Amino acid sequence: SLHQVGEDSIRILTDPIDFFDTMIAMVDRFVLPPGKVSQTRSAIQNSFENLACGICFKLIQKELRLKDTDPAKPTVNDLIHYEQLVTTGHPVHPLTKYRSNISIDETLKIAPEYNNCIDIGFVAVKKEYFHCSVLDPLSLQAWLKPDIKKLLIRQLPPMSNPEDYRFIPVHSWQYRNWLKKQFGADIKEKQIIPLGHSFIKAYPSLSLRTLYVDCSEKGIFVKLPVNLQTTSYFRTVSPNATQNGVALSRIFRSIAEKHRIFREKTRFLLETEGAYYSPKPPAQMTAEDIAVSKHLGYITRQSPYEIIDPDDIPIVTIALVDHNRLTPRPVLHDFIERHTTTVGVKTIQQGALSWFKAFLDVSIEGLLTLMSRYGIGFEAHMQNTLTVVSRTTGTPNCFLLRDFGGIRVSMNRLDQIGFSNDFFPMSVTVKDAMEEVRNKLYYAYYQSVLGELVAELTSAYSIAETDLWEMAYSKSREVFTALKKDHPF
Repeated sequence: SLHQVGEDSIRILTDPIDFFDTMIAMVDRFVLPPGKVSQTRSAIQNSFENLACGICFKLIQKELRLKDTDPAKPTVNDLIHYEQLVTTGHPVHPLTKYRSNISIDETLKIAPEYNNCIDIGFVAVKKEYFHCSVLDPLSLQAWLKPDIKKLLIRQLPPMSNPEDYRFIPVHSWQYRNWLKKQFGADIKEKQIIPLGHSFIKAYPSLSLRTLYVDCSEKGIFVKLPVNLQTTSYFRTVSPNATQNGVALSRIFRSIAEKHRIFREKTRFLLETEGAYYSPKPPAQMTAEDIAVSKHLGYITRQSPYEIIDPDDIPIVTIALVDHNRLTPRPVLHDFIERHTTTVGVKTIQQGALSWFKAFLDVSIEGLLTLMSRYGIGFEAHMQNTLTVVSRTTGTPNCFLLRDFGGIRVSMNRLDQIGFSNDFFPMSVTVKDAMEEVRNKLYYAYYQSVLGELVAELTSAYSIAETDLWEMAYSKSREVFTALKKDHPF
């Protein structure tokens, strides 16, 4: 809260809109048009309304659990439990829960914090309009169960040859609210054939457009366009991302073969398949064509259960420190207590320091090796990473990197190492200089992830903030010293 000093009194501001109005009035050096001020004010209001609804839902859920005779009701799995446990969103974004184009009522039906289960629909498109990149060509749409494929084929027009078509999954909200608006002419021309909005059940991750599909023993993630703005971006899926994710996955798979760190500690959730609809081939697409195609496409991503041990728990990193209202304190502290008991130190403070060191050991070396040796800056913030801890000991065992859309790559550095450029033309991912690569990692990991963990540990255990940053500094210096021994640049 802000103390506003007047002539006779001090007023405590507790309403974020009140705070915004006060600051706008006080800061004369910003000359903002009234429309921009109004727009920003409305966005803050929207974000806090959504945040308040999420908090209320968790409080109600907590009350119901206290009254429930069976509070340990099964959920899908640990992965989805922690994805949907989080109340807040991006920890350092001022519009953490901003959502445009959607009412609160609709939000209650699709947002992850409300423990939702989402329908996935499908459309069929002529195969010449289906542009696809696949990590392993023989596995195209292997995640679609045979019975689902049969259902989709039955929905095709009579006398159609199934071999002439390919199927594209569509988020049920996008199917109902945006498909006909955006692709009405294509549907009329039979270039797109809507097949129905409910074929597969899926669970929204912390990113509401990325859904976990329990289609096998391990499951899979499917990232789908949803024409909603959350925080700063509309959550569509660009043609660039469908191609670049698979191209980067090939690179990461090759890197993991060369470095043990990427097989054991800092690991990738590979994007195995990406596709989008366009009547034009990629080389002929204009900016307008790309803007349309980003509303009908998808990306599939590995489930963490494909690569972690059975005793491990995959936790979206923000869930460690989030004040979720369901548990008495952030879940990080439960794992620190388990870890403290395991390592046998005398105090909980020593246990917290030991846990933080283990976290640094599974994350910093991999991230700095990618950045320095390969020119790849990961957007490794608290939503794009999973911290995998031992169920038994609470110790961080590995650090999973996901969502390749925000990565920055120095093509100069990759070219010199010998990796081919399979990226979509004019992609924002590809840069010449290293500055944006370094900035991406610094902001996402050092400022966001380590900053939040340091703040939580300092607050809970009376540990000096400088002691924790000294540990991060020492580990970073150790990694750079090791890299210099055989660094190609």
